[in-house]
Amino acid sequence: MAPMVSHAQDALSIPGAQDIAVSTDGTLLYILNKDGTVSGYNIREDSFVFKGEKIPELRGVPYQILLSSTGDRIVVLEYDPDNRMFRLSVAVYNAGTKSLEGGPAYTFNGRLESGRLSFAFSPDGTTLYMGYGADSLFRLSLTEQQQAQLRIGALPTALAVTADHTVVSVNEGAGTVSIVPDDTSAGIKEVAVGLSPTDILLNNVTGYAYISHTGSDDVYVIDPNTGSVVSIVSVGADPTDLAYDEQTGDVFVANNASGTITVIAPNFTTTTIDINSPAYFETAPIQIAYATNLKRLFILNRTEGKYIVYDTTANKIIDRRDVVMSAKSLVFSDTTSEAYILTWQGEEIIVVDVTSLEARSIRIAQNTSEVFFSSPQSIVIDSPGNRVFVSNIGANFITVLDATTFKPIEKIPSGRAIQNLFLNKKTQKLYAVSPADSTLAVIDITNDTYPQKTLQLAQQPRGGVIFEEQNILYYSNAAAGKITVIDGATDTVVGTVDVPDGSYPLVNTIDERRGMLYTALYAGGVVAVIDTATQKLVSTIPVGENPIWVRYISELDRILVTVERGEKVIVINPDTRKIAQEIPIDGKPYRIFFDPSTEFVYINHRGEEVVDVFIQDESSGEFTLAWSGVLPFWGETDRRPYNMIAYDPKTLYGYLTTRNDTVEVITIGHGENGILEGEIIATVDASGEVAYTDASREEAGANRFLAWNLFLGILVLVALGAIGAHHWMRRRESSEPASPHQ
Repeated sequence: MAPMVSHAQDALSIPGAQDIAVSTDGTLLYILNKDGTVSGYNIREDSFVFKGEKIPELRGVPYQILLSSTGDRIVVLEYDPDNRMFRLSVAVYNAGTKSLEGGPAYTFNGRLESGRLSFAFSPDGTTLYMGYGADSLFRLSLTEQQQAQLRIGALPTALAVTADHTVVSVNEGAGTVSIVPDDTSAGIKEVAVGLSPTDILLNNVTGYAYISHTGSDDVYVIDPNTGSVVSIVSVGADPTDLAYDEQTGDVFVANNASGTITVIAPNFTTTTIDINSPAYFETAPIQIAYATNLKRLFILNRTEGKYIVYDTTANKIIDRRDVVMSAKSLVFSDTTSEAYILTWQGEEIIVVDVTSLEARSIRIAQNTSEVFFSSPQSIVIDSPGNRVFVSNIGANFITVLDATTFKPIEKIPSGRAIQNLFLNKKTQKLYAVSPADSTLAVIDITNDTYPQKTLQLAQQPRGGVIFEEQNILYYSNAAAGKITVIDGATDTVVGTVDVPDGSYPLVNTIDERRGMLYTALYAGGVVAVIDTATQKLVSTIPVGENPIWVRYISELDRILVTVERGEKVIVINPDTRKIAQEIPIDGKPYRIFFDPSTEFVYINHRGEEVVDVFIQDESSGEFTLAWSGVLPFWGETDRRPYNMIAYDPKTLYGYLTTRNDTVEVITIGHGENGILEGEIIATVDASGEVAYTDASREEAGANRFLAWNLFLGILVLVALGAIGAHHWMRRRESSEPASPHQ
C-alpha cells in the first residue's frame, strides 16, 4: 500500500533535504536543506513555519543536523571539500519571530584521515560531545564559544551521556569503552570489550550501558559508574542499533546479517524475533525505535527499502511495507509515536503513525525528475560508445554521461535504488540490480531507446559477475543464501546454487581460465567455490570473520580476499584452491584495486584513507608491502566522500561518485615509486552542470596547443610535399626517358 501524499506549501522553493530532526513534542521537523539553509516544517498543519534560513558560518556542503536533548538548540554540521575540514554551527529557534538566531561556531582543521564523527548531548542540552577522527573527544559549549579536547581510545564510533554528564565512548578501533567523568581530573577509565564495538544504549531502568559488537556478535553490559562488565550476551550476526522499553527495561538489538531482533531482558535472558529481513550493516544497517506506550517496535531496513512494525504484546508483525523510494535515515518521536523516514533524494518524508499504522508522504521539494543524480553509486564505462553509466540509490533511474563533455545526456528508468551496474562489453548489455526490488534489469545499450527486460531474482541481490566467454551471469542474493545463474543470450534465469543459510553472500569473482566462481560469504566467514560447468558448490575456504571483497587477478593468477574483522588479506592459489598466503593489515581491509601497468595491488581501509600497496614476487608468488599511506581518491571510497571509482583506459579519466550527489572526473597517472595519483578536472552536479577546474583548462590548453602544432606541422608537410613534387616534375621534364630495363 502506497502512503497518502500531501504537498507542503511552496515546496518547490526548497532544494531538497539533506537531513532531518524532529522536535521533542513531535510537531516541528527541522530540515537541513541541500543548499546549507535550514527550514522548519509544521507536521500537523502541513506547512513551513520558516524556510531557507541561512546560518552565517556555513560555507561548505551540508552534512548533518542535530537537535539538543531539550529541543531548544539545533546544531548543523558541514563539510568543506576544498580544505577537507568540518565546521559546526549552533542556532536557536525563536518561536516568537519564527526564525533562527545564531550561536557559537566551531571549525575542525586538518584532514579526517581516519575515523568518523559521533555525537551526544548533555542532559541539559547546553553541551555537545563529539567523537572525532582517530582518538579525539571534543566538549563543545552550545551557549558560548568554548571547547575542550580529550584523547580517548582509537576510532570513537558512538557516544552516550549519563545524568551526571559522564561520557561513555565506544571505540571501534581500540575495542574499548572510554568512561569520561565530567571532572576529568579523576581520570578516564578504559574498559576492554568485544570485537568491533559499534553502538551504545543507556538503559535508565537497569542503569547499565549496552554495547553491540559486529565482530564478536554479542552485547556487553557495563556499569558506567564502576566500569565493570556485568554480562556478555550472545545475539545474532552483525548487531548494531539498540532500543529499549522504558518501563520494563527490555533491550532490542538489530541483527543485520541474521535478519532478526534479539530481546534482552533485565536478567539477561534472550528471545529472538525473526523478521526475515537481513541488511548490510556497513552501508545501510537496520534502524529501530520502540514506542513504549504502545509496546511496538518500528524497524527500518534501508538495504531492502522496507519498514516493519512488530507488536511485542501480540508477538507478531502487524505491518510490513516497501518504502517507495530508498530510505536514507530515520527519526522517531516518542511523544507522538510517529516515525519519520527521509528518502535519499530528499524530496519527501514518509510519516508512519505507529498507533494507527497509517502512512503518508510529505513532499517538500522538487521532484527527482529534475535532477540527474540522487546518491549516485555504481559506475561502468562504455569506451566504444563514449558513454558513462551511473546508478542512483536515491532514485529509480540510471544516468548516462557523455565521456567527452561529461554532461548528462540521458536518464534510463530502472528499479528502485540500483546498487550495482555491470556491462558485458561483447554483447553491449547493461545489467542493473536492485536489492530493494530483488530484480535485475537487462538493458540493450546498442539502441538509443535503451529497451530493457526485468528478471526476478531471489531476496536482496547485490554482488554479480559476468562469465564473458560463456555469456553467463552470476548474482549473489545476500538475504536468501543463493547464487542466481542467468543465461546472457536469452536473458533468463537458468538455475540457482545454494550456499549456507544466513551466510550473506556478497561480492563475486570468476576465474575464467579454470571455470571457477568465488563468492565471499560475509556472515559465513568463508569463500564459496562454485564449479561453473556443473553449477555446484564444490568447496568452502575458511578465511576469517567478514570477508567482504574477493577478486581474481588473471595477470597474477591469484585470488585475493579482504577480511574486515580478521584485519587481513587472504591469497588463494587457484590451482589448489587453498590459502597460499595470509597478510595482516593494520586496519580493516576493504576494496581491491589492480594497476596492470605496474602490477601493483591496492587495498584500501574501512573508516580511514589509508591504502596498502602490494607487489608479487615473481619467483615465490608471494606478496610484499611496497607502499602504505594516505592516498586520495582510492583511499576515500568508503563514503569519505566517494562511493565508487571507475577508470576509462581510452581517455585515461577516472570517475568517482560522491555522497554529495555529484560525479567527479579525475586524470589518473603515476607519482613517486609508481603509485597511482589523480587530479580533479571536472565536477558534475545533480543539475547536470559541469564545473571544470584549472587543471582541466590547462589540459585543454595543452591539447589545443598540441592540436595547433599538429595542424601547423601538417601544413608544413603539405607545403614541403608540394615543393618537392614540383621540383621532381621539373627534373623529370628536363631528363632523358628512362630505359625499360632500368
